[in-house]
Amino acid sequence: MRINLLQTTSGFSKENEKIRDEEIDNKIHITLTIISIINSPTRFIVRETPTNSKSNKVIRYNNKPKYRVLNPNQIKIRYNIQRTSKNNEEGVPRRPYNWDGSRRGTWRTYRNKRYKKMRGKEVWIHAIWHNPSEGTLGNLKYKVLLDK
Repeated sequence: MRINLLQTTSGFSKENEKIRDEEIDNKIHITLTIISIINSPTRFIVRETPTNSKSNKVIRYNNKPKYRVLNPNQIKIRYNIQRTSKNNEEGVPRRPYNWDGSRRGTWRTYRNKRYKKMRGKEVWIHAIWHNPSEGTLGNLKYKVLLDK
């Protein structure tokens, strides 16, 4: 079943209606693609703000914050965040596949029998970012936005 977003009028030909329907389909596809990229659990949203912006003046377009959707490795490369030590406090080496330990927030449902009081309930697990979440690089101030 097709949803017709624009009502047809007698002044438009069938060709124009097909072109308009294709444009609408393309816009819907682009919008859904952007939403799926933002909602990906492997990506974080980073807010970039120029450091030379003054808070008491009207914010101009080039001084407004910009938001980027990046995965943890892209964030570390873009903002020159150095890799933390390969060993934790006790001197035990970290696992190579999980050296940053960052993750987005997610819902956890307790299903196992051992959770007698919590079985069937959902709990929100907060996002974790083990590297510095705020900093400056040149004239940009960046902040990794978590779900708090």
